[in-house]
Amino acid sequence: MKRFKLLILVFFVAISIPLAFVIWQTYTGLEQEERGQLEFFSEALLDQMEKELAELVQEEENRAVDEYQYFLAQPFEREQSPQQLSPLAELVYEKYILGYLQNNPDGSFQTPLIADMGSIPEN
Repeated sequence: MKRFKLLILVFFVAISIPLAFVIWQTYTGLEQEERGQLEFFSEALLDQMEKELAELVQEEENRAVDEYQYFLAQPFEREQSPQQLSPLAELVYEKYILGYLQNNPDGSFQTPLIADMGSIPEN
């Protein structure tokens, strides 16, 4: 009887070692699969963000310099027409854009949201 118990113990140990290896390999494979899925979806998300950012940058780079003023500069005409507002002078919600500023050569900033930049208080 003692020999039978020893044989059963050896049998279960012999079975449990490969079984533990199979279980360990399964969990390792699941972790690698999860990591691969996360990498794939994160790359897809970053690619989409880069594409949207490139489109946004291209759109902003195509703007005329005059659009960063309150009124658009118009060619001189004989009859006086009312000045046309810049499309940036109206505060419209756009994705990722809080407002527009232009850095002038003298280091000052101007925004198309304000007609007279000289009337803004310093503080």
